[in-house]
Amino acid sequence: IVNNGSMLRRSKDDEVLFSQYLNVNDLRVLLQEGINLDLHPIIHVDHYKENCDIILCKEGNLKKNYSEYLKDNTRYRMIEDYSKGIDKVLAMVYPGSKEELNYFNKYINKNFPGKFSIHIIENVNMAEAILEVMHPMVNKWTCLERYANWQGIDLDKIIAIGDDNNDIEMIKNSGLGIAMKNGGIMVKSAADLITERDNNKSGVALELKRVLNL
Repeated sequence: IVNNGSMLRRSKDDEVLFSQYLNVNDLRVLLQEGINLDLHPIIHVDHYKENCDIILCKEGNLKKNYSEYLKDNTRYRMIEDYSKGIDKVLAMVYPGSKEELNYFNKYINKNFPGKFSIHIIENVNMAEAILEVMHPMVNKWTCLERYANWQGIDLDKIIAIGDDNNDIEMIKNSGLGIAMKNGGIMVKSAADLITERDNNKSGVALELKRVLNL
């Protein structure tokens, strides 16, 4: 399950079992609105067979310097502008300050109601925060639920663990939702349990051993 539930791929043969792309016309309008605010996204695409997972605009890459994000990653492509060459978009990721991304989040919800699924993640290294934009029906839980139904797994038997806003739906709806000690306020409020240690001190492993009596 990748890009917050935008795609489900079978690992043994790379077959795509489910994908949900952004509407091309909607995303191009949104891209221009972001550029007007000097916001340039990292665009995650489903070009797996073409050895490409990320598309960047050269202008945006120069302004934002995404070299750390692309470190050790060769599966990306540079384009001259956003007017062409973009399709099968799974998500758009906007790094920036909390202030500018909170403003953009409110702007998108006001001017594009129902067009996108959006959340802001703060527990990241590359920037103060990132804003992720996806298809309006996409989140981690909807894809996990789909997979569980295909596999005949009872939803109340699922344990979900997360640390940020993109994990909230998954944690709320799983049989047992666990938030990391170093997670955000909102994800902690949605959880059934909070780990005693953070993810830098084996918090996930220790909590699972306790919950599963291992």
